[in-house]
Amino acid sequence: MNNYHSTPLRHQNGIHQSGWNWQTGGTKHDFTNSIQHHNIPTHLTDTIWKAMTDTPKASTVHTELSTIFESPPSFEDFCNAINAKKPQKAEGLTGTTYAMVKCWSPAMKQLVYENIIPSWGTKHTGMVEIKNTLPKTKKSRTHHP
Repeated sequence: MNNYHSTPLRHQNGIHQSGWNWQTGGTKHDFTNSIQHHNIPTHLTDTIWKAMTDTPKASTVHTELSTIFESPPSFEDFCNAINAKKPQKAEGLTGTTYAMVKCWSPAMKQLVYENIIPSWGTKHTGMVEIKNTLPKTKKSRTHHP
């Protein structure tokens, strides 16, 4: 396992600490004290604080996302979502790109769909299991046409 997603030393304190309350952001005083080591000008920290705390549509977005994730998409919607993505997007955690997924046969898309749907609405993605079901030529970008 590499340290690609590890936190740099300069970001292991302040708002980057595990105890920082991202739900509320703490108070403005807490916030400014926690980021002072970055030496960010006050007018910018004020802008950042405002962006973090002024979220008038947060409850609307939360409601919309909650209802979206109540039930999984149909297989047709799943395929349409794949086709709507730009193939130039970076690969995900599995090393798979949208360009690779777009090349899958309908049977392969169905297999992946059937493996993802049972975990819909849970915190478990099943992506490791899905990656293990892919043909070896689809696991690596170097084998992508």
